[in-house]
Amino acid sequence: MFEKIENFKNLEILQHSFLNNTLFEYVLFGASFLALFLVIKIFEQFLLAKLKNRQKKIGEPSLKKVFLDFIISIKTGLYLYLAFFVSLSILEVADGLMTFLTVILAVWVTARVMIGIHLLIDYTLNKRLLDDADPGTEVAAKNMGTIFKALLWIFAVLLLLSNFGVEVTSLVAGLGVGGVAIAFALQNVLEDLFSSFAIYFDKPFTVGDFIIVGDQMGVVEKIGIKTTRIRALQGEEVVISNKELTTERVHNFKKLEKRRSLFEFGVVYSTDTGKMRRIPDMVKEIIEDKERTEFDRAHFKGFGDSALEYEVSYYVLSSEFKEFRDIHEKVLLDIKEKFEEEGIGMAFPTRTVHLFNK
Repeated sequence: MFEKIENFKNLEILQHSFLNNTLFEYVLFGASFLALFLVIKIFEQFLLAKLKNRQKKIGEPSLKKVFLDFIISIKTGLYLYLAFFVSLSILEVADGLMTFLTVILAVWVTARVMIGIHLLIDYTLNKRLLDDADPGTEVAAKNMGTIFKALLWIFAVLLLLSNFGVEVTSLVAGLGVGGVAIAFALQNVLEDLFSSFAIYFDKPFTVGDFIIVGDQMGVVEKIGIKTTRIRALQGEEVVISNKELTTERVHNFKKLEKRRSLFEFGVVYSTDTGKMRRIPDMVKEIIEDKERTEFDRAHFKGFGDSALEYEVSYYVLSSEFKEFRDIHEKVLLDIKEKFEEEGIGMAFPTRTVHLFNK
């Protein structure tokens, strides 16, 4: 076998050289490339086909699915270039051309590795969002992923330049100085950006919550990188910077489990003392008769200018404002109806004028 190869190699026609390589070496290069190409085709026809079938069967995100996605995402072009590059070692190639081809391979492989890292980052963020997939959290997580990916690309480019003999020390120093300058120029933007991360991690509110910030109130519609948008009660959209939302006091009514009602009323001074003693019990009975209410207290408060004043406190076991107002309305109407039945007059501001004849 080796003797036949040696005889083939010694053929006179194969000893002719071109660009510092004999025809025999070119034949070996072609045979090597062809063999590797056949291996690639077999890999695509059988192994990749099985991997694609297994990929379809995996429903939920997992590390196995991330690995399969990465392998399948590698196109035929990279495999062919690798086969060409490996086979090229048989030939004597000019240093400049070999360097150029090596740069292409390094950039190509680095790009594929970065794509794999992107898939891993997306998997990590998606896994983090499985338990809390509200839109605000999703936006913040995507923003974090985008920034992290950008930093990784900068690191990959610097690493490539360093491996190719480029002095990156001064470049890194320049990036540091430029980064400080950019940080000062974009100070407000960066504050809002990091505030959006604080909102994501701390979760003082999420999309859909009804909040009050300063003199603004409304339903949170979107949590962005720099601003958060809420829909005010009047219907307009209010845009608030994320920095303000992390420095101001925020009232979140979404997490309100019950609402307290504190109100006062007065009865006329002519009311019988016995009926006055029964009024707190009347009010308590009316409130406890309603669904989703919790009576707190009812007391005779004091003597007003034109009324005997009472103070009542109770809770509505609901976070919905409309339901709270509906129940409170029923309580007030029932109190008035009960007082009419008992002959208790509701007081209103009055003034008595005494006239004397001289």
